[in-house]
Amino acid sequence: MDLWLENGSLKKTDVVSSNAEIAESKDTAILEPAMQSTSSSVQLQPHLPTLPSSNFGQVVSTKRRKYDTSYLSFGFTSTGNEEAPDAVCLLWNKILANSSLAPTKLLRHLEKNYPTDKGKDISFFKRKLESHNKSRSFMEKKFKTDNQKITEASYKVSYRIALAVEAHVIGE
Repeated sequence: MDLWLENGSLKKTDVVSSNAEIAESKDTAILEPAMQSTSSSVQLQPHLPTLPSSNFGQVVSTKRRKYDTSYLSFGFTSTGNEEAPDAVCLLWNKILANSSLAPTKLLRHLEKNYPTDKGKDISFFKRKLESHNKSRSFMEKKFKTDNQKITEASYKVSYRIALAVEAHVIGE
């Protein structure tokens, strides 16, 4: 932007000479232009500490826990992907992250949020699991077809609006 203000135009000037002039005029040691003999480009070398390249660009992997059937005694079942399932609290249907699938964290959740249900037998949680599965399958049957019909109707309305060459907001 400084070059545009100095020159008064948007034309590109010789990048090598203008960058060298800027570095000399401001007398800064942050950026040093380095000339290459084969091209007219400028290579900028910042004087900043560099990070080791061994860790650069690597994604830190997190530990993915598997669901164990013994977690039912804490009142939890699994949902989602089998590779990295999430925990579902059977008492309030609260979904916890995969990182919470540690027995100590599940026990702490049970003790903290439901102290009266802490000493319940595993048969209590098995009944909760059965009712959870029944309600889930009922909801899937009931609303899956409705959502498909609603989505199809929405697309048909959008298509008719497009055919009539009307504004798309008319369908709102």
